[in-house]
Formats: sequence, structure tokens, C-alpha cells
Amino acid sequence: MLLGPAVAGLTMIAITEGMPGLQDLWRRQLRWRVHWRWYAIAVLTTPILLLAVLGPLSIMSPAFVPSILATNDLLEVLAFALVSGLFAGFLEEVGWTGFALPRLRRQHNLLVAGLVLGMLWGVWHGLADYWGSHIEFGNLWLTRIALWTAALTAYRMLISWVYENTASLLLAQLMHASFTGSQGLLVPALSPEDHFIWYSLFTVLLWMAALVVVTTTRHYRTS
Repeated sequence: MLLGPAVAGLTMIAITEGMPGLQDLWRRQLRWRVHWRWYAIAVLTTPILLLAVLGPLSIMSPAFVPSILATNDLLEVLAFALVSGLFAGFLEEVGWTGFALPRLRRQHNLLVAGLVLGMLWGVWHGLADYWGSHIEFGNLWLTRIALWTAALTAYRMLISWVYENTASLLLAQLMHASFTGSQGLLVPALSPEDHFIWYSLFTVLLWMAALVVVTTTRHYRTS
């Protein structure tokens, strides 16, 4: 699941553009000199939205207390969040943002490119998630993956917006890493019913943020 987009992206760049394309990818990977606010957006968007959901829910039920506060093994939670976030972000974004997004932008505006790539991102995770979650969720698994795809699509629109304004693959990778790692750090193990409660609210907040960007950013309205 993690290597697929990276291998596909690198292979397609090598086939279609050769060494100049790979060199351009590397330059975008190393582009770190951007305004600090883009780092703040990339790293803090997900944990802020997660806490906005889990905070009120944890007042109503201790089941929603963030993992980092409820665990007896803080080191394990931190290590899992860090490793899973960095691997997911730095591998997958080579394909999604390094290869696919710039090429979608040649024919589509940022809104369409973000929607298409977000839905592909969600579907790509479907097989691995089915393998890991279909027994637990049973007949609700299709609802789970549909909700997950909706959340990933909204977040992909935000990643695309950050990349459009920075041309930094590194920022996209950090943003993806924050999305994955923050959930590992903050989201507790929940029953399927409780999962749908928090993730539905989280998805709504992601779409609210994406719609703000869509309606106020010129890049989203032009090709």
C-alpha cells in the first residue's frame, strides 16, 4: 500500500521524462525554504481537527480520550505514530503529489485534480483496509471505506492547495505524515459504532476546511 504509489510514480517519471524528470522530482523534494505558515498548516491541521472532535466527545464518554493521554505505554504510541506517519507520507506522496498531481493540473483546475486524486487515494487503500478491517466492521465495511474515501478526498484537496502554493513535495509529505501519524497518536481503539461517530465528525470538519479553500483561493478556480 505504501510502496505502490512511490514505485509507480518513479517508474512513470523515468519512462515519460527520463533523467530530467527525476531531477525535477528531486528538486521539489528538497524545496524546504517556504514561509513558516505553510509548515504550520501542513503539520497542525490534522491534530487541531482531531482534538476539535475528540475533545468534546471525550467529555461525553471516556472511550474517546486521545490515545496519548489514555495509554500506559507512551513510548509505543509515539513510536507507532512517528514511524507510520513518516513511512506513509514520504513514500506515498512520491506518487500522488510527485507524479500524479502536476500532470492532472496540466488538464484540470486544482479542484478537479484534487477530487480525482483524492478518490483514487481512497480507493487505493480499500484492499489493504478490507484485509485489516472487514471482519471487525462486517456489513458496515463498505460504509467505513466510503467515509474514509470522503475524508481522504477532502484532505487531498488541502494537500493539493499547499503544494500549489509552495511547489514543495516535502510539505506534501509532511502533511500526509501528520494526517497518518496524528491519528495514531490521538485516536483510541474504538468499537465500530464509536468509530463512525468520531470519523463522521472529522470528515465534516475536513470538508468544511476544503470548501473554505475552494471558495477563497484563486488557484482552485482556474486551470
